[in-house]
Parts: sequence; C-alpha cells; structure tokens
Amino acid sequence: MGYLFSRKKIVYGRDQDPHTPSDLSAFALANRKLQWSLLSTLGPRFILRKVFPQTIGYLDADKHPAVKNFVAFTVDDSFCGHKDPSRAMTKQVQELFQRFNARCTFFTAGDCLNESDYPSVTDLIADGHELANHMNEDRRYDLDSSEAFKADFLETETLINRFNSHPNNWFRPPHAKLNKSMMDVLIGHGKTVIMTDCFANDTAIPDPVFISDYILKNVKPGSILLIHMPERGFREWNYEAMERTLEGLEKQGYEVGTVSELFERAGSRTVRT
Repeated sequence: MGYLFSRKKIVYGRDQDPHTPSDLSAFALANRKLQWSLLSTLGPRFILRKVFPQTIGYLDADKHPAVKNFVAFTVDDSFCGHKDPSRAMTKQVQELFQRFNARCTFFTAGDCLNESDYPSVTDLIADGHELANHMNEDRRYDLDSSEAFKADFLETETLINRFNSHPNNWFRPPHAKLNKSMMDVLIGHGKTVIMTDCFANDTAIPDPVFISDYILKNVKPGSILLIHMPERGFREWNYEAMERTLEGLEKQGYEVGTVSELFERAGSRTVRT
C-alpha cells in the first residue's frame, strides 16, 4: 500500500490504493501482476525469514506435524474504513466463512471498527472468529515515537478486547512496517508479530482471479493467508477473491481456521517456525 509522509501531511494507504478495478489501466494492472510474480519467485517463506526474522508468517509442518492440512486465514483492515454503514460488508463476509465452515483472524484497525458494526462483530466472535491488533489507523507507525506507538497500540487493544471471548497475543503492523522500538513495546506486552506467506498484494492488484490463484499456488500446510477486508466501492474485488480462495482450499483438503487455532494445533502459543 502506498504511503507518503511529510511535515505537513500524512497520506494514508487507502487513499493511494485503487478503489475499484477501473482506477488502473490494463497496462498498469499487468505490470503490477508481473512485478509481484517476479518478486515471489524467491519464495514467500524465504523472504519472510530474511526480511522479518522476528515474526511468524507460517508454521512449518515438518516441525509441527499437527498443522498438516490446516491453514490460518487472516483479514486486514477490518471492518470498514468508511463511516457510511451501508458500505460495510461484514455480514456478507461472515456468511461466506459460514458457507465453508471456516474461521478467521480479523486484524482490526480501530478506525475501521465503527459502532454500527458492533452487532456484526459480536456475531463473528460467536462463530469462532477472533479479532487481533492492527493499530488504530491505516498508516505506517515506524516513524512514530515509541510513546506514541504504545498509546495507539493500547487504545486498539482495549477496543478489540471488548469483543474477543479470549484475549490473544497476535499483532500485525500496518503496511508491514516494523522497527526495534515497536518490537520492544510489543514484546513487553507479550505480543507475537504475525505476517503471512500467502499474500497477493490485493490492495494494489484489483483482480480476484489473480489473487486467489496466487494464494492457492503458494499455500502449504501451516500457511497464514492474508486478504484485505472488502467494502462496497473499495477493495470490493476481495470478496470474490475470498470466495475463490475458500473454494480452492476446500478442494485441496485444507481446514481453515484462526491464528490461535493454528498455534493450538502446534501445541503452543509461543512456538517458532
């Protein structure tokens, strides 16, 4: 996701990303697909180990045989960044996961959890889903002071724990931007940073077929998948991407659950890859 910073103005990622497929030319879309595919030839798990060594983006089924045929599904920027309740798709996403008997960890941004969505979020928790901390705003935090980051982190933590039936240890930094002072705060609060080994750059590539095909090609036992939350008129293509991905996972014989369930399968909430 794009991000610009200056002394005068912060431009948030969602303001830089395409809102609908028509926002990109056919050439620009093809170029983004090509670039992402070329980058991925290194292997998502290899990239994770090199770039984010202090995080977890998957569990290795060779080390943790109990995660065989199990993957975790995660959704970022949950639930609706627009204040218009009619644009929220929380209920539709809930029904989609119900159809496939799947569960999900919704990495929740405080600004995207509107009061109008509270009943739907409560229903999600009742279905076995969970919320996890994705900070308050859709922007990078590695430019903030440690104190400012901690305050925002704790504010979001308080909000999501109003809904979770059981608090969890999971955190995902917006825009995958992470530094030492952020890690120090997170470790001090017992958090594990969760990344992903199956992400198709869905905020920048508005093509549900490409997104789902990419994920299904790269998924392995113990994978942690990521698709961003769809909203009406914004990243709405991700609803179809979710549907296609869940269909493909079912055909491949995977059980789909939360990050907590993945770790529970491995027998620990603090296991390393």
